[in-house]
Amino acid sequence: MSAAGPPLVKLTIDGTLVEVPAGTSVFDAARTVGIEIPTLCHAQHQTPVGVCRVCTVEVAGARVLAASCIRHARNIAHRRAGQARGN
Repeated sequence: MSAAGPPLVKLTIDGTLVEVPAGTSVFDAARTVGIEIPTLCHAQHQTPVGVCRVCTVEVAGARVLAASCIRHARNIAHRRAGQARGN
């Protein structure tokens, strides 16, 4: 019997449906579909800790912007912070 991998998470980033293993960061989920999010920690090969806030994204239902380099993907919509919010 083969071992099952981690459960998959479905999320929407900038209107694009993305399916990734649970535990994947929003930043890495975006990269899998060619969506670029600016970052310092990944560009300089550092361990992401979310303090520079360059990679912040809007998370549906969240009160504040989230650092995509450390935020785990969940079954919700995400939008890059640079985009205008809808009404």
